[in-house]
Amino acid sequence: MDSLICPITKQLFSVPVIADDGYTYEESAIVSWIQENHTSPMTRQALNLRNLRPNRTIKNLVEEFENSLSAVNYRLKLN
Repeated sequence: MDSLICPITKQLFSVPVIADDGYTYEESAIVSWIQENHTSPMTRQALNLRNLRPNRTIKNLVEEFENSLSAVNYRLKLN
């Protein structure tokens, strides 16, 4: 579950991106962070906004997780 949580926002990812430091962040959070600090919040390595890439694997995992929660909630309502 921790792999689905942004280390900056501590929230479930909505738009996950991977940075040059190898960590995945919520896009809006890491963009703000880099604009202010120019480094990784995890490693202090210099980061560049142009190198952020979508993390489709994490996005798919979040969607699967949300779908499984929806299915559980639906079953609970039926009982």
